[in-house]
Amino acid sequence: MKVKLTIEPGAFAKALTVLDKIVQDKSALPLLGDVLLTYDKERDEFALTGSDGESWLTLDCVTVTTDDEGGIVRTRYINLIEPDQKDPLIAVCIPFRQLKEAVACLPKALMLQVWLEAPASHEAGKMRMNYGIGELEMPYDSALEYPTAIDINEDALRCRFAIDCGVLLPAMKMARVCCANDELRPVMNTECIDVFHDHLVIVASDGHAMTRRQFDLGMGYLQQSNFPAIDSQTGNALSAKLLVPKNVLSTIDQAFSASATVTIASDFQRVSFTAEGVRLVARMIDGNYPNYESVIPKGNNHTVILAVASLQGALRRLRLSANESSNMVTVTRQQNELILEAADYDLSRSGNERVAIQNAIDCTLPDGYQVGFKISTLATLLGCVPTENCYLLLSEPNVSVLMKPEDAKQNLTLLLTPMIINQ
Repeated sequence: MKVKLTIEPGAFAKALTVLDKIVQDKSALPLLGDVLLTYDKERDEFALTGSDGESWLTLDCVTVTTDDEGGIVRTRYINLIEPDQKDPLIAVCIPFRQLKEAVACLPKALMLQVWLEAPASHEAGKMRMNYGIGELEMPYDSALEYPTAIDINEDALRCRFAIDCGVLLPAMKMARVCCANDELRPVMNTECIDVFHDHLVIVASDGHAMTRRQFDLGMGYLQQSNFPAIDSQTGNALSAKLLVPKNVLSTIDQAFSASATVTIASDFQRVSFTAEGVRLVARMIDGNYPNYESVIPKGNNHTVILAVASLQGALRRLRLSANESSNMVTVTRQQNELILEAADYDLSRSGNERVAIQNAIDCTLPDGYQVGFKISTLATLLGCVPTENCYLLLSEPNVSVLMKPEDAKQNLTLLLTPMIINQ
């Protein structure tokens, strides 16, 4: 086989960057360190695929734009110039890191002339790239042993819906900060997309902190296609819990950042994310996600409103004085302020700050109330608040604290477990 391609290096380099998170450097299967280049003769288009053995990301080698009338325009950045009529190109596996580093170094203004040469189309060969002022050569492998992606089983479909990427991606990125890294409870190392017939909830928790964001069908975020239904016998809403592995979350964020909408579908084993020119299929974590609604306290009737930036700044400074092992800050209500204190008595260091309570006249937190938090966890959750002010809803010092943005339309609830204060 001997074929000639042209590649626009700028768009090609961007595609390789998207695949970077999913291609494995070290794996029991050496081919997972390669990127799969395939050619669809009917569409006359190439595609790039990367995999970690559990998830597959496929990018069509096209740039997608819209014309003046809103139509989709697909422009190929890899073109087959000289096909081999006797031994046509089907698929090849190219060493990913070597290819990515090579393309990153090439002049972006010059079109690449690329030759793929092998004794036969199903054998290893060499890839030669000419970029006008020089030439590079590297080996490639046969694609026969590359693991095939197993797609969604349409006969066992649980749900399918489309959602605005401008809504989905920030919500998933926000929830990602609470995903656990627990070998004993792998279901906690996921984001749960809980799909109901009229809304969905994106939730993640590590057992100490939790983010929960709800999107209703009537708000215009979702385009309903096939949602779980109402149980005809009990009248309760059925749901499909899609447990998306933590290790593909950053790939999803990068792969669909330029997409307007993404279609999500799931059977009982896999979940797929599809947009124009991009498709990711991931094996879901097997197990039952905990009942996150049951851990949200209902009796937190002490409310305090704080400026997010002021509280973040105080925590950033107090972290310098906190005990390295506990990383704790104590928070005490004192008239119209919260007094934040951190100390490490073994190292003879301490610090305190005052944070003003917004609308103190409406604050229902008793004077002298005291609670402890882990600084890093509290700061992380504050970074998820999209408004200038946030509500803290508290009860007894040993009951989980809720944080909510001042804009109720956000439908966002953050939960934080307090720490025990040693008097």
